[in-house]
Amino acid sequence: MKILITGASGFIGKNFLETTQHKELFTASTSDITSPKIYKHFVGDLSNPSFFQSVLDEGFDVIVHLAWIGLPQRTSSVNLQNTHMYKSIMQLISENEIAKNIFIGSCLEYGKLTGEVSETTQGYGIDEFGKMKLELYQLAQKFEISHDWLRLFYTFGPYQHPNSLINSIQRDLLRGNQITLNSPTLSHDFIYIKDVVELIDLLCASESSNSIYNVGSGVATSTGQVANTISNLLGQKPIFGEEQESALTADISKVVSGTGWNPRFSLEQGVKDTLSMGAQ
Repeated sequence: MKILITGASGFIGKNFLETTQHKELFTASTSDITSPKIYKHFVGDLSNPSFFQSVLDEGFDVIVHLAWIGLPQRTSSVNLQNTHMYKSIMQLISENEIAKNIFIGSCLEYGKLTGEVSETTQGYGIDEFGKMKLELYQLAQKFEISHDWLRLFYTFGPYQHPNSLINSIQRDLLRGNQITLNSPTLSHDFIYIKDVVELIDLLCASESSNSIYNVGSGVATSTGQVANTISNLLGQKPIFGEEQESALTADISKVVSGTGWNPRFSLEQGVKDTLSMGAQ
């Protein structure tokens, strides 16, 4: 099975390359990537139709679309760049009839909702980034692209941005600095990156369902509780209380029943694994 991974140098891409069980891997990005798992790497601009067509000429069974310009920024200009890139990519994919595509969506497609949501739940107060993701999902349907759409909740793990929550807290604790959180009670549905990678790995080997899947733990955890978990693992005392706000959480019954996947890692296990990599 020939699998193309775009954005393999990013957060999800690096973790996927490290742990995937698949062998015949091809990658495409704007920079060089070194990994013994890569059979062939293409360097170029994915938003350039000529370049991406030259990549598609290789012929693939699956494309895992992890490329995303500018993260963690979600400004209007960055959103427009990504919209332009994926419109071009999807047009070419539809013309080349790729067997399967895996796209990364976002829980921000639900906007300001709180509580448990299923894939059919309609969001409200959706920001520009969430609206852009929804537009791209609708485009995949319009082009009749064979795909799975993964709405990732708050994914964390090794290789995340240096200013991510866990990396920032770890640095402050190790340097003896006071941890400052804007709102320690603010809560999210955190999902460890290795659980996400295991699902992508599983989907690569299965037929497309042309479905949306929520990908989360289904459990809300406050940022203060995350900080306490890190503090405990570093042998220090808890800092914040256990209070938490209402949060958006994933109903994962569809992905569990449809694929057999289930999150395996607890928040503590995931944080411990992340800390072992050192502050990024």
